[in-house]
Amino acid sequence: MISTEDIFFALKDAVNRAAPNLFVTAEHLQTSKESYAWIQFRQLRIDEGFGMFRRNTRVNIQVVLSPDEFTEIYHSDLYAIADAFDEEFCGYVKVADRFITIYETNAHIFDNILHYEFILDFADYVDKFFKAETEDADFMEDLHIQKKD
Repeated sequence: MISTEDIFFALKDAVNRAAPNLFVTAEHLQTSKESYAWIQFRQLRIDEGFGMFRRNTRVNIQVVLSPDEFTEIYHSDLYAIADAFDEEFCGYVKVADRFITIYETNAHIFDNILHYEFILDFADYVDKFFKAETEDADFMEDLHIQKKD
C-alpha cells in the first residue's frame, strides 16, 4: 500500500527537481519571508472489496514567492515555475516502486500565488488483508506429474 507520506515525499522530490530554490512543506507558512511550495491533498478512497481500493488524490501545489527589494512578485517567475512543473510532472510521477499516471494538470495564479493542480488516480491494496490470507492458507507440499506415452 502506498502511504500518503510516500506520496508527499515523492512530490517534494519532484518539486525540488523542478524548482530547487523553493522550500517545500506540507504547512502554509503565512509569515515566511522565503519562497516556498505548499503541497496539499484531498483524498477519496473507493473500496473495491477484497482488500483492493481505488484512490483518487487531488494534489494542489501552491507556490508563494518572496517579494523582491521593491516588494514586487512577478507573474513571469510563477509562469516559469509552472512550466518547470509541467516538464517534471509530464505523464507520471514515481511514488515508491510505482509510476502513477497524470492525465491532466491545471495551473493558475491567484493573489500572486501559483496553484498547480492534478489528480493521482490509482488502484491500491491493504497489506494486512493479503498477509492474513496467505498466513492461514494451506499450501500443497509437493506436486508430482507424470506423463504417459
